[in-house]
Amino acid sequence: MSEMSDAELSRNANVRLCRLRVWPEFEGLGFNLEASTRPPHLIRLVESNSPAAAGGLKILDVILAVNKEDVSEADYNRVRNAIKTAHDSNAPIELLVVEQRFYQMLKKKNLTIIPQMATIINTPATMPNEYLNFPKHTPRTCNIRLGKNDSSFGFEVINGENDIGAYIQEVFPNTPASNTPLRKCDRIIEIDDKDVDKDISKSILEKLDKAKTKGAVKLYVVDTETYKYAQLNKILLRSQGQHQNQLTASPINHGNQSPSSNTSTIREILKVITPSVDDLTQSTRSQELPIIIPSSSIPLRNENIRLCTIYRADPSDTFGFELNYHRREQFHSLSIIPGRDNGRSNAELAGIETDDRLIEINGQNIQNLSHEQITQRIRAVKHPDPLELLVTDVSTFEYYKQQQKVIHRGLPNVKIMPTNRSMHSQ
Repeated sequence: MSEMSDAELSRNANVRLCRLRVWPEFEGLGFNLEASTRPPHLIRLVESNSPAAAGGLKILDVILAVNKEDVSEADYNRVRNAIKTAHDSNAPIELLVVEQRFYQMLKKKNLTIIPQMATIINTPATMPNEYLNFPKHTPRTCNIRLGKNDSSFGFEVINGENDIGAYIQEVFPNTPASNTPLRKCDRIIEIDDKDVDKDISKSILEKLDKAKTKGAVKLYVVDTETYKYAQLNKILLRSQGQHQNQLTASPINHGNQSPSSNTSTIREILKVITPSVDDLTQSTRSQELPIIIPSSSIPLRNENIRLCTIYRADPSDTFGFELNYHRREQFHSLSIIPGRDNGRSNAELAGIETDDRLIEINGQNIQNLSHEQITQRIRAVKHPDPLELLVTDVSTFEYYKQQQKVIHRGLPNVKIMPTNRSMHSQ
């Protein structure tokens, strides 16, 4: 396929001005901002049936402006505060965005993004009926077949957090996918009855490509709210049989109530957990049942997840930490070492602490990499480029491990630490 010309790229970049407004039936706007020490800043997740989804926002969109304020080169806190200020004013929030892949292509060619050429998408003043009537806590099986004249299934997929798993980015009208229950923002759980939720995103795309050659694919999907609920309550999402959408619950004690069997639909499980709720089919969030958290799942009071950016003064300078591999437990920890002239090291100045658990290097999760692979990634960072590390303290690491939850930079409680760059300014 030939490379797009500059004019074609500018036309097809899909720059959007998303005008978002809140709905009484939905809490918030329904998107998460990815924590990062450097621009551009990305939309990490768009929630199903949310104002953000209805307003045209997409996962991994780059935010260019907030209410006409250019934030393309702003730091994370400025972008977050601009969105918060606009939200607190109860006025519509305008986000100028472009898909990350097009943003990178435009930057590479030094092409200017013209806001006046953006497609304007407005969140409806009221929640659409298809959102209001969406069946809560109900996984869906989507059997998609290519017709004689179809060249694609008709949906677009985007990587999940840390390039694990995948979401449905878009379902295109008048396509095979549009004739099934598949919806924008769905999380893909299974492909052709095989679990892919924890697979690398790239392998999921490869599986879908193979399915396309066969002309058919079977997807088992859930909305983002159901997915979060299942993760929180350790409910294993699985399809059972050809037409049954079922869940296998982990052995969690919910008070004195217990299911009559270990397999039930999500709605049945919720009835067991909250028997006082009369009607679980109500579609508005304000009427939704409260989530009961088992005692073993009570949130940690002071989660300590930090995104630390380390600079070096010159090529002979060190980052200022030692990497320790705990082979039996299979994790990596960091130890602070003295800096030049026995002063504070670059790592310490950037917010690293001894015994920190290492989670990510420059945006990539490294927990499944070998010690040699991690060492190579660190050594590959050459001066003056920074080394960006996502780390946690011991208690936070153990808590997330116990809860079987993934630590990543998209979490709302990630602390963006000040860099040590000022120490090396000329």
